[in-house]
Amino acid sequence: MMVEHHTTAKHQMQAALMSSEVTRFLPDLKPTTELDDRRTDMLEKLRQASGDDFDRLYLDQQRLAHEEAVGLLGDYAATGDNPQLRSVAIGGLPMVERHLKAVERIGLH
Repeated sequence: MMVEHHTTAKHQMQAALMSSEVTRFLPDLKPTTELDDRRTDMLEKLRQASGDDFDRLYLDQQRLAHEEAVGLLGDYAATGDNPQLRSVAIGGLPMVERHLKAVERIGLH
């Protein structure tokens, strides 16, 4: 479910970034497709973990990532200066909030 939802959200963001409403104001914008060092390190730690350690680490990483995304989307939804990108943030925020709640519920068990 999360993969499907995040794939849809990624496509919506990509479409918004290519729209004239965005490119007109940000003509040099080049969205990255590479992971930064922090996220590369997170993936490496997951690769090295196994069993219960993997499960705990995965849930911790998912919780932190979704908390960060809720903050970013919430801030942009409230104060973003580009209507197209603001619309994507407003539309995506409830999904990410639901995912965060799901990860938190799983982590309680």
